[in-house]
Amino acid sequence: PDAPTDDQAPHRYLEEEPNERLADALAISAPALVEGMISRQGDADLFRFQVKSGERLVFEVETPTARPPYFNPTIEILDADGAEFLTNKHSNVSLVRQDPISYLAVLKLHLAEQEDCGLHSVSFFKELEPKTIVTFGKPGDYYLRVRDITTQLGAEEFHYRVFVRRPIPHVGDITLEEDRVNLDAGV
Repeated sequence: PDAPTDDQAPHRYLEEEPNERLADALAISAPALVEGMISRQGDADLFRFQVKSGERLVFEVETPTARPPYFNPTIEILDADGAEFLTNKHSNVSLVRQDPISYLAVLKLHLAEQEDCGLHSVSFFKELEPKTIVTFGKPGDYYLRVRDITTQLGAEEFHYRVFVRRPIPHVGDITLEEDRVNLDAGV
């Protein structure tokens, strides 16, 4: 995760069991460094935080010990009622075909269930984003839930860290007065 500036030093929060119910969630405030462990099958850790309307937060997750494919931590943002608001899981489709064909054409052929569209393999898989930026439209309490993507794994090596912070501008405003920019390699 990106390092915070001096005036944004994060508070460090260590998860404590039990914390799987909304009522047991540890209260945190940004910037925060949340550390915990998914120690057993089905374990999930909850943390509560408050936001203002229009507030943006960045959630960055890392695994310092066990890494994918063994430990795949997913983060979910839940609303005040516990309904999923956002997750770092994204569904992707991988298509393989002998002849070149556009992605959209392959999907149309596959979804139309034609018998022989020349499609040799379709894979639907989940991908986890290590960094997620969220803009909250409504103010109030929200929850951060951390767990393994499968909910079937857990171990003492399944440590995680989630850095919760406000966005930091990295470049600033860029304006060009020319219609193009030429960059030399190595400069």
